[in-house]
Amino acid sequence: MEFTGERLIPDKVEVDLFNEHLARYYYARELVSGKRVVDLGCGSGYGSRKLAETARLVWGIDVSPEAIEYAQSKFSAFNAGFAVSCGTSLPFPDHLFDAAICFEVVEHLTNQHKLLQEAARVLAPDGFLMISTPNRVFYTEERQEVNPYHTREFNLEEFSSFLHEFFPAVQLLFQNHQEIIFIGNPELGTQGFLHLEKTDFQAITHSNFFIAFCARDAAALPPLSNFAFVPSAANLLREQRRYIDDLEKRVVDKDAKILQLQKEYEERTEWAKKLDDAVSKRDRQIFALQADIEEKTTWAIRQGEEIQSRDQSIRSLQQEFEERTQWALQLDGELRKSQNDYQTCRGKLEDIQLRKVYKLATRLRLLPKY
Repeated sequence: MEFTGERLIPDKVEVDLFNEHLARYYYARELVSGKRVVDLGCGSGYGSRKLAETARLVWGIDVSPEAIEYAQSKFSAFNAGFAVSCGTSLPFPDHLFDAAICFEVVEHLTNQHKLLQEAARVLAPDGFLMISTPNRVFYTEERQEVNPYHTREFNLEEFSSFLHEFFPAVQLLFQNHQEIIFIGNPELGTQGFLHLEKTDFQAITHSNFFIAFCARDAAALPPLSNFAFVPSAANLLREQRRYIDDLEKRVVDKDAKILQLQKEYEERTEWAKKLDDAVSKRDRQIFALQADIEEKTTWAIRQGEEIQSRDQSIRSLQQEFEERTQWALQLDGELRKSQNDYQTCRGKLEDIQLRKVYKLATRLRLLPKY
């Protein structure tokens, strides 16, 4: 199972981040002894297994089939079961559980009210809900980081008002990951006493996480006390040093990346300049071609106008030619008619000349002279 940032997976996250989550389950483990418990949004299942160390029965549910498969393979127990289910629609009858645990889930949901409704439904009348969520003031606003898996986060007042909509009795605690001074020896066992200096309300409102205990009646709330988890797998000062070293390494890496990006920027700027010069050259060529095209277009227009003028002249000459041809044909017809008339008159004259009267008149000189 890959760590994406949405669900915590042991051995795949920083040890301090894991301890931050594990501490809540250690606190809850002491309060669910002998009880029937549902772990809402159990993720990889490590917390459900921790609850099962004291609980009578634990059901871990998560909407991710991959997470449930991982939990079953890594953290199953005789009194711990896992099921794929959404926290807003639980597959359990009413009043089945004595306690409901819901750590770092509500801020991931769009229908947050439905989660509380379902938790209240499956809890026995004297059951309680233990629920945690990151403080938006610290988690997002002060760190200026946004978790892409969160839909709505809460500040202290918002979280309290939200819980009171469904549970009349609400007691709020806060969780901080901070330095402690430890005095002891493993041979003395795991128990100890705690000295907690006075903390003002400002520290509570700016704490890392809120943890709330909710019930239908104040009498159903479990007895609460202050709790400090001192894990053997981490040392805060050492982890801070590692964190600082990691940050310094990241700064060096970022500086190297910046130098690389600056070099790439300069190379691309030079490349862009060459492209700009090439574009300018192409623009000049285009302008020259456009001027040449405009000149040739003007010449073509003039040639077209001249051709139209000549076409008109040709049509005029053709019309004149046709008219003169018609006139010539008419003249030819008239000439032919005149020739025919001439031949007719000549034939008649010859006939007259052949007549005896004509010949007698000629001899007597009676005909006029022409």
